[in-house]
Amino acid sequence: MADNYSAARNAHRPAPQAPNLFARRAASVFMGFLFLFHMSSFAPVSWIIQPDWKTELDGEHFVDRIISPIIGLGAIILHWYIAEAVEPFLLTVSVPKIGGDVQVQNGQLQMAHLTFPLGLWEPSYFWPAVVLEVAMMWAVWPVSGMIVSELVRRSVLVGIFGSVWFVGWNSLPYYRKEFLYRLMKEYFIQLVISEMINSAFGRRQRRRR
Repeated sequence: MADNYSAARNAHRPAPQAPNLFARRAASVFMGFLFLFHMSSFAPVSWIIQPDWKTELDGEHFVDRIISPIIGLGAIILHWYIAEAVEPFLLTVSVPKIGGDVQVQNGQLQMAHLTFPLGLWEPSYFWPAVVLEVAMMWAVWPVSGMIVSELVRRSVLVGIFGSVWFVGWNSLPYYRKEFLYRLMKEYFIQLVISEMINSAFGRRQRRRR
């Protein structure tokens, strides 16, 4: 169904001009630096759990210290793939199928999924999206001088990172999704081990004092 939808859209659309990949990649690198800057204060789990809407830099939750780098670095990688997309691609959401069969694929258990198409991403959407991202990140940047509430700032960051993940993940072919998934899993394990070691040595140092 997704292929028929995409083919119908392509049949009535004029041939697009080849995008300037160098400019798009340069813009993606620039966005990567902005993402890195905002990653230092990106703590979504703490934002939800803490009732006072305050997150101390030296007291972030264990989960935030693990998932925040994965979300931020993943957004940087996915933004690069969005910049390199020269063909339209379908935006879909997949959910596990309740009662579906479980299959073995590449030595791993795979559950059946239901896929719902939500729209079509055009390469021409890239520049308007970048302009919107820069404008929103500048608005919530403290040096901009604009007065925004902490709730607005956090909502903007979650919205931007979530949108980049949604569009970027759909832009990847299956083999790249598998590679990125393995990369994130290995990085996740390394972060967990590092946090456990730091916590253990931190407790020992406090006891000695």
